[in-house]
Amino acid sequence: MAHKHSTIIDELYIELHKFFSEEESERLYKLLLEADKKAEEEIDYGAENNKQIYHSFGSGSTIRDQIDKLLTFTEKRVTQNINVKLAISLTELMISYGEFELAGDLNDEYLKKFATIDQELTAEMYLQKSKIQWNQGEWKTSRSFCTKARSIYEELNNSLGLAYAENMFGTIEGEQGNIEKAFKHFYTSISYLQEENNDSLKAKIFSNIGVLANMLGKYDEAKKNLSESLNYYSRLNEPRNVARVYHNLGMLSLAQRDYKTAINYFDQGITISIDKGYLSNCAISFIGKASAYSMLGEAELSDAFAEKAFEIAYKINDRLSIADVYKVKGIIYKLINNNSLSEEFFENSIRLNEDFQNQVNLAEAELELSKLYNESEKKLKGEELLELAKKYYKKVKAADILKNL
Repeated sequence: MAHKHSTIIDELYIELHKFFSEEESERLYKLLLEADKKAEEEIDYGAENNKQIYHSFGSGSTIRDQIDKLLTFTEKRVTQNINVKLAISLTELMISYGEFELAGDLNDEYLKKFATIDQELTAEMYLQKSKIQWNQGEWKTSRSFCTKARSIYEELNNSLGLAYAENMFGTIEGEQGNIEKAFKHFYTSISYLQEENNDSLKAKIFSNIGVLANMLGKYDEAKKNLSESLNYYSRLNEPRNVARVYHNLGMLSLAQRDYKTAINYFDQGITISIDKGYLSNCAISFIGKASAYSMLGEAELSDAFAEKAFEIAYKINDRLSIADVYKVKGIIYKLINNNSLSEEFFENSIRLNEDFQNQVNLAEAELELSKLYNESEKKLKGEELLELAKKYYKKVKAADILKNL
């Protein structure tokens, strides 16, 4: 049966077929409501950019209502295990769409109700909780839930579960800029996969290693791993992850100062993410495009993408992306010679990154503010900030980045 509905309903409909017959899936589909909003266009930035900048990402209230109805309807019609598996599947879907509050609520509800019925499912819910907290920069809580999941997987001697847990630990460490620890976790995850065949997780690890290599300025290694990841995800037909790798390839090109190639990669990821409704992917790639356009001296276009990124990041409570937007805004206002506002945005970015102990983004913001100060009467402050950034890059042995500072 063909349906006219939003992408998120498409995804829900697919999830239903994993657990129910065609007839039951159709019946459940009728419980789901459709919500679409159209964006108004004002300034003409060109067809492709207009589509991205003026796209409306709507509200999570309708989808919450849809999922509540769905789970209420199925709760007394299926076994507890199937009900929990459906909830886990829907929670993962909500994480993909950047609906972290809803994902967290679902996860809390089912952990509270069903944590004792199946240890493996409990561990999976703990890993989901870890991922939700990671997306919001809550490192301590994220580590805590990942530790709980790993403990269960160890008791069950579940190699695949342990591989997922180690990958999650690596992701947490990498986001904070603890590069050496992150590499160790990723390679431990790979060692567990020798006993399992899971191409999706392999692709995730390749992508994560590629991101770390880019952070260290090891661009050939980054390109090799990201390309391998893209090949896996393309074969597996995982559009969200394909879009994320395109973003990472864009960040690699950005680091190599190939700004037009970077924009092309970002556009490929954004096209997929807008079509599918992946908010968190859109937010980070809009920031990437804003950064690329700022490097090309196109302040107005850069600011339009930065504003769109801020809109999404605020909606999904992605405070790390908000810190990144502030950094890009600082660059934009430096471009138009508004040094006072530029300084304010850089300082806001530094403050947020300090709060979240995000060493990578903190070093980047410190570098940008040091450049601003070195072009003003605050050269001494500029040198101090430069030394702080250098200290981090020395710590992680980013020799290729240090030689350019």
